[in-house]
Amino acid sequence: MQLGVLGGLLMAALAIGCSNTVDPVPTGGLDSRTGNNGSGGSGGGGSTGTGTTDACTTAANWQSIKLKFDAPESPREFADALNALVKVQSAPAISVSNYMTPHCVWMVAFSATDDASAGADHAATYTEMFRHPAGLWTAKPQSSGWIRVVDAAAKTVWIPIANVTGSANFGATDCSSLANADASAVVPRSAGGITLMTAEGKTTTLADLLGRRTSNEGWTVHFSFSADIIR
Repeated sequence: MQLGVLGGLLMAALAIGCSNTVDPVPTGGLDSRTGNNGSGGSGGGGSTGTGTTDACTTAANWQSIKLKFDAPESPREFADALNALVKVQSAPAISVSNYMTPHCVWMVAFSATDDASAGADHAATYTEMFRHPAGLWTAKPQSSGWIRVVDAAAKTVWIPIANVTGSANFGATDCSSLANADASAVVPRSAGGITLMTAEGKTTTLADLLGRRTSNEGWTVHFSFSADIIR
């Protein structure tokens, strides 16, 4: 009987704690609509949540400061070409945005933000995530997102990604940064015709850089990065 009472008190305390940390979806940069039952509706990075606590307990958005495509997990020609561009661009190639639903489910999106169109043109999806004091990771693949690259002609190139899985360690005790973040994704076949100018001044397509498809869906790529929170 005593254990039952204690269990009930514990569940009540957890429920109160959860309700105190629920934040609205981060807005700005991407469509802020969410799916039903925490199943991953469209949305994405934006401003931090309105709560008074730190990013460990509230909705937040971290923008990448260093991103690198890894070979051989990514096709080498693609990795070399994009790394040379991403290394010198000022715009973040990707962001990590999360929030908690009213049902106490943490959601996350790995996707570059598009402030210019308020997310209408480059909306991403959220997926459920696991959150730990040391970091976060996707609980299931994210359906869609975007990587932003500025090519040698100063053109912003939006690369669609699908089937995204990712993880990151918090780089500070207040969760204001992400360290050792990495993600895998598929560049869909439909993106093969996207053109860009490499650092050497050559105009090419993603398909030419990616080479032979690794699956019927497209090309698998892997990238790692660190990120800082948007204040």
